[in-house]
Amino acid sequence: MGEIAVVAAYGLDTGHSHLPDGVRPLCPVDYRLVGQWVNGGTEPISMSYPFPIEIPWSALQF
Repeated sequence: MGEIAVVAAYGLDTGHSHLPDGVRPLCPVDYRLVGQWVNGGTEPISMSYPFPIEIPWSALQF
């Protein structure tokens, strides 16, 4: 049986920090790591935004 070792969640960041005058970002949006879960712990994968979700590690076995 296979196991997933790590699950990562990313969120889209549409803002950026203040840059000097005349400097523009090449890409005005970026994905940021907002959650990470490592298999082997007792906590399920869970987030509340944008909607509540909870996934037990046993559901990810294949």
